[in-house]
Amino acid sequence: MFFDILILAAPVIASGVFIATISAPAPRSAVLCVVLFLVAFSLSIGCYLLFRNASLVKKSKSRQNQDTLSFPALLNLLYKTFRPCQISIALFHSSAIVIAFILTYRLGATEIFGGAPQNLDFGPKSNGNGMNVSFTTSSTTFAHCLQGFLSSFLSFPAIVGILARLPGKSRSSNSYSILLAKKPSIFLLAALQLTSACMTIYPSYSLIKRLIKNAKSFSRTSHLNNTTEWVMGYFLGVGFGWCTTVLVQSYLLTLSGLNTRGSMCVCLDCGNDCSSNEEAEMNYEINISKVMDVLTVLSETEESSPNTTHKYGFGNVQEYCCISSPAVVRYSKLVTTLRTLLLMLLSVSTLLTGIFIGITWNWNITVLFTGIHVGITIAAVWFSTGKWPFHNIE
Repeated sequence: MFFDILILAAPVIASGVFIATISAPAPRSAVLCVVLFLVAFSLSIGCYLLFRNASLVKKSKSRQNQDTLSFPALLNLLYKTFRPCQISIALFHSSAIVIAFILTYRLGATEIFGGAPQNLDFGPKSNGNGMNVSFTTSSTTFAHCLQGFLSSFLSFPAIVGILARLPGKSRSSNSYSILLAKKPSIFLLAALQLTSACMTIYPSYSLIKRLIKNAKSFSRTSHLNNTTEWVMGYFLGVGFGWCTTVLVQSYLLTLSGLNTRGSMCVCLDCGNDCSSNEEAEMNYEINISKVMDVLTVLSETEESSPNTTHKYGFGNVQEYCCISSPAVVRYSKLVTTLRTLLLMLLSVSTLLTGIFIGITWNWNITVLFTGIHVGITIAAVWFSTGKWPFHNIE
């Protein structure tokens, strides 16, 4: 729910900031405008497809039996399988949102620090040598933004699952989706998830660096503009990652036989359109089961059967530990532990960022930032076990 509200509200927020930026008297960087536009556009496409898929499933539901092989059941499974894991929502995405809030609040304090919000200018540096401005022409700007992008882009199971299937072998020679039907590489799956966590190190590194050098004037250091570049990359990754996730969901729903009119008319076995709804209803269970097979976690020696209790997964390494060798399981647990520690480091550094900005600015700001961080983190932990919009189609 927490992540869902963020996703649904983000297009409006990004669009508003984009309009405010381009209408400013002297917008500093075209790159900023492009980033905001791409975030708003990609998230808007994702939101449209999300509502569209749910609407089509509701239309088709009246023509199906209420069992596990139905479009509502498939859509619920897709939401659950492609949803970012609880750790990612509770520690990573919540921290990134808090960082964005802190930086936005500090950017707007022009009466105290100077600067220009429309130019991402935080005012003079603590040593008086230049201005704290984001998105310069230096290579470090690109590096900061890229780290933020990869951290969020690779946090989506749909992205990681597809990349981990590139070197894999197809489960069946008759697969209608060659890439998605491949068995993922467990080592690559874990490595990609660890890469996402490693890309969150920069805000913590920048915090420690500036505290060592300029702890007494932390609210005027370059930590602000550098972290802003990371945050912009984060939002760009969220936009592209979530839009790709919903596109993959839409593609799988189409393969299952759900067309744009919300009826079942595609027969995957014959490749031809069914001539009637009755014929479609006879084939929908076969079509849906083929798509669900793509999400079924099976070992190479295990065969799917109607009496088997299926486990499903796509882009989370923990979902595949049940079919992995002991060595792979130990490797996966190690990666999960390291990933959790890195995300906890990000959460702690986010809290300290708000505290030290407040200490070197105003104690009331310290209380505000601490309260925001604690509140959003608790909400994220609470809602990380929740469900996406339309998770239960009834």
